[in-house]
Amino acid sequence: MSRKVFDYEIVKNRVSVIVPLFGDFDRTRFYLALQSLGNQKGIDLEVVIAEQSGSPSIDVSQLEINVKYLHVPSNNLVDGKYFRPGFVRNLAAKNSNGEYLYNTDGDIIFTNPNFLVNSLRIFKTGLYRPPMRRLPLENFQEFFEENMKNGLGNAIANLSIEHPYLATSKKNPIKMKVFEKHEEERKKIFLYTEGDHKKYLSDPSNKGKEPVFSTLHTHAGAILMKREHFEIVGGYCEQFAGWGCHDADLQWKLREIFKIEEFPNDSKFEVLHLDHERSYFSKERWSKNIEIQNRRRTQGIIKSIEEDLQ
Repeated sequence: MSRKVFDYEIVKNRVSVIVPLFGDFDRTRFYLALQSLGNQKGIDLEVVIAEQSGSPSIDVSQLEINVKYLHVPSNNLVDGKYFRPGFVRNLAAKNSNGEYLYNTDGDIIFTNPNFLVNSLRIFKTGLYRPPMRRLPLENFQEFFEENMKNGLGNAIANLSIEHPYLATSKKNPIKMKVFEKHEEERKKIFLYTEGDHKKYLSDPSNKGKEPVFSTLHTHAGAILMKREHFEIVGGYCEQFAGWGCHDADLQWKLREIFKIEEFPNDSKFEVLHLDHERSYFSKERWSKNIEIQNRRRTQGIIKSIEEDLQ
């Protein structure tokens, strides 16, 4: 990532939301995520979509919100098959102009229309990992049909949020199993639907493939930060490929240099994960990403930032 990161005059108080799209990820979920962004209130919002795929698939003219759209060809994949999330997100940042950057994903719904404005009100040096509920795969079609019939707000309001970490259909409630584990010097909460947990246990070869079956109780990749801070730490490391670690690596740099904080565990900051099949996960590539992450942590923050600024 070059030192001259940003190509536009910066607009004060604007939030540039980066939404990447990779390969054949479900466009229905992606458009719902964009719809929820369009519902954000009281904020100067810029949405930047960066799609890495064989050919462009987003017709910007059909969207109800204004977006910047970038297409990244798939001819520069790692090992010919792994997407480059750090490169794609950095490219989107270069083509945005907000004073603040918010990185999200195409499977995330902002259930509170005031999410971003509330986030700026408590912003000090940065926020990451907002609390998250899961909409189980089994409930998605009903949720989508309610959205088409009565709008996204009603579809969200009709979900049952009686149990922690879960947003499920009242007609077809799905149960969740919750596991706590200490990793990376912090407590992590892993969530499995009962069906996914049974699948996971049914085959010993699933060990090491936990991200196919579970999620965390927070949106692990979400970061709200000052643009200048993003630039100082070198943006996303572009050595990671496929799923995992690129977001945690940036959070580590921002935590070490600017002391960013986790979002409060408060319902007004909750987001909703639209569960989907995770065929993109590679155990082999995840292991490689963890090797890169461990090497960077061992060599230290300064050398890692220097690498990313080259």
